Amino acid sequence: MPMTADRLAVLLMHNVGGTWQLAYGLAMTRGCPHACTYCCADALSGVYPDWRRVRRRSAEQVVAEIEAARAIVPELEVVAFHDDTFTAI
Repeated sequence: MPMTADRLAVLLMHNVGGTWQLAYGLAMTRGCPHACTYCCADALSGVYPDWRRVRRRSAEQVVAEIEAARAIVPELEVVAFHDDTFTAI
C-alpha cells in the first residue's frame, strides 16, 4: 500500500501532554555512554569490539529530516525526540 500524506498523518498522531497532535518522532543519537550491567548496550560493546557506544547524527541531517517530514505533512505540530540519552552527552 503506498504511503500517502493522509495515511502518514494517521501514523503520526501522538498523545502529547493529553492532546492528540501530529508529531514526528526521530532520534539524534543511538547508544549510550554508560556501562549499566542490566543494559544490552553494554553487553553488545563486549561482543563487538569496534562498537561505538554513542552514534550521533549531525544537526544538518536532523534538520533535513524534519524539513522532509514537513514537506510531506505540512500540518506537523510537534517534533518528538526519542533519544534514550538525549541529555547525557
